[in-house]
Amino acid sequence: MSRLSLLDDGQTILKKMSDGNPGCLSFLIEVIEKESVDVFCEIVLKLDSAELYGSLIYMLWSDCCDRDTQKTIRMIRKLDCETLRSYVVDKGYGTKYVEEEKNK
Repeated sequence: MSRLSLLDDGQTILKKMSDGNPGCLSFLIEVIEKESVDVFCEIVLKLDSAELYGSLIYMLWSDCCDRDTQKTIRMIRKLDCETLRSYVVDKGYGTKYVEEEKNK
C-alpha cells in the first residue's frame, strides 16, 4: 500500500521514502539536487507504487546501479514495478542492472 499522500511536504516525503536509511536519503537528495522537481516526483511516485522504500531503494542505487544516479533514474523509468522489485526484494542485496547498449 502506498505511503505517500497528496498532503505530504518535501520533508515528509523524504522521511517516508527513506525509512530512516541514510543511503536511501543520499540517493533521494542527489535526485533533488541534480534533477527537476518533476523528475523527483516521477521517481518517488514510481518507487512508492512499487512499494520500495529505505534499504530497498538504497540497494537499487548502490548494488544494482553502482551509485550512478542517472543510471538508477533510467532503470526506474524503464522497468515496471514488479520487475523493479525483483532486483532487490527477498535477496538482501541488489542484482546488477545492465543497460542495453544503444546502436550507434
